[in-house]
Amino acid sequence: MNPALTFALVVLPSVSVFAQSIQQAEMAAERCMYAEAIAYLDKAPQRERKSRVGLLLRARLLIQLDRGSAAVDTLKGIPPSAQRDEEADRLLAVGLALSSAHRLEEADKALRAAREAGADRDVVEEALAVTLIQRGHLDEAEQALRLVLSRSPLLSGALYNLAVVHARRKQVAEAAALLRQSWFAGMTDPDQIRKDPDLVDVVRTPGLLDDLLKTTKPRCGTF
Repeated sequence: MNPALTFALVVLPSVSVFAQSIQQAEMAAERCMYAEAIAYLDKAPQRERKSRVGLLLRARLLIQLDRGSAAVDTLKGIPPSAQRDEEADRLLAVGLALSSAHRLEEADKALRAAREAGADRDVVEEALAVTLIQRGHLDEAEQALRLVLSRSPLLSGALYNLAVVHARRKQVAEAAALLRQSWFAGMTDPDQIRKDPDLVDVVRTPGLLDDLLKTTKPRCGTF
């Protein structure tokens, strides 16, 4: 499982102040083309690439590509902010990057700090559940994800990660049902499902996800 890819999507900052290359990067991310998005971002003027928004965008793209260590290094270029919402965004990104890099204790600390700074509660709780999955604590992860879903039943990342919990238990029918819910809640990336090692048995079982995996118009984004 890509531990940082499967989070609910939130809106990126307005692109009206960005150069065309950054707009193209965001459009590519919406089509699940993360490597191409980074290539577009690399064409932006240096001032914009090195801005807070530019660095956050690069880190988010790296997280989606499961390049957590590179995302952590990128985020070092963003200093703490006195603005509560900006600091919450930074800490959340740091926590997800650390999770992707499998630095789980540090990830937990950063995610809890993000929650204290005002980051979306359910997104943070979902991220903390992912670190439980990474540790193999499936019962605790399921409990945390079901609590999140009791408040936000259409949170696509939480539905996806709960599917992963069931898939790890070899409960393929339950996992497939949750993946369908996640799909219709907005996480429509067949390549992600195909490539997720935790979902191999689900993908290989005929009839469970065949129609979804045939889609030619994936829609993604960044967390």
